[in-house]
Amino acid sequence: MSNISNQYAAMPSVHCVWALWCACVVVPRARGTWAKVLFALYPLLTVTAIVLTGNHYFLDAVGGFVVLGVGYLLARRFTRAGRGEPRPDLGGVTAPA
Repeated sequence: MSNISNQYAAMPSVHCVWALWCACVVVPRARGTWAKVLFALYPLLTVTAIVLTGNHYFLDAVGGFVVLGVGYLLARRFTRAGRGEPRPDLGGVTAPA
C-alpha cells in the first residue's frame, strides 16, 4: 500500500480548516444561541469525523488549524482588515484611506 499512497498528502486537513473558518465567520454574526453553539461545534465534529473515518490523523487537523492561524495573522499584518470603523456609505465595508 505504501507504494501507491502518500501518507502525508492529507496534511494539513482542509476539511478542518474550512470548518474552523466557517465557525470563526458565522459565530460572531449569528443571532440565535443555538446557531452559535452549532457552528462552534462544527470544527470539533469535523475533527471527530475525519479521525474516526480514518481519512486524517488528529495532527492533520492541528496542522490545518495552525495554517489558518498563520494565514489570519499574516492577513491582519498586511491588510487593513478589521481596522477602523466601517464607512456607512460602503455598506459596512472598510475602504483604504
